[in-house]
Amino acid sequence: MTISLTAHDVRLSDLTAFALLVLTLAVGIAFYGDLPGRMVMGWHVGLDGAVRLTRAPRPVATFAVPAVATGAYVVVRAVALLPGVRDEVRAARFVYDVAVNLLLVALCASQVAVVAANL
Repeated sequence: MTISLTAHDVRLSDLTAFALLVLTLAVGIAFYGDLPGRMVMGWHVGLDGAVRLTRAPRPVATFAVPAVATGAYVVVRAVALLPGVRDEVRAARFVYDVAVNLLLVALCASQVAVVAANL
């Protein structure tokens, strides 16, 4: 029985995605001690014009975005490996990889914004 490793080869886009996931987590860990016990996670403007803040406990607020980013990456990576989708993705692999990494950049930026807003 021969096992082919071609489907499991590590590509540059996978390494970039992994680095972005690590960076997203590292931002939260680096500033964890400086963050307040209840962090602002969302800003909402009501119909009356008043700004309402959504707050969450520090562990939830710090690690929610890295968890969502990791989950999103697992989903988009798994979908690309499905038999019906694999051939379509292979035809536009570069575009797909760029889109996935841009998603992770956006999530990393949102983690930076949440941490910066609460310092």
